[in-house]
Amino acid sequence: MHQSIPKRSTTKIFVGNIKDGTTNEELQTLFEPHGTVVEADVVGGYGFVVSFCFLCNVYWFMFLIITVIFKFVKVLDECA
Repeated sequence: MHQSIPKRSTTKIFVGNIKDGTTNEELQTLFEPHGTVVEADVVGGYGFVVSFCFLCNVYWFMFLIITVIFKFVKVLDECA
């Protein structure tokens, strides 16, 4: 019997309220610990991160977004 293997797909995540001057590389670096980043683009005050995932899980995204928000808040606190 042949088992089917789930296909890899990409997911695009919107990231808002990005600090002016943030580069694509900086945004990508923030998300890389959480998965393979295919693309990261900063456009004005927001950005998009495209990542591979298997059977993407809503809870994983919530964790990822919360983690990134805390990192931005920490950086902002250190700058104040």
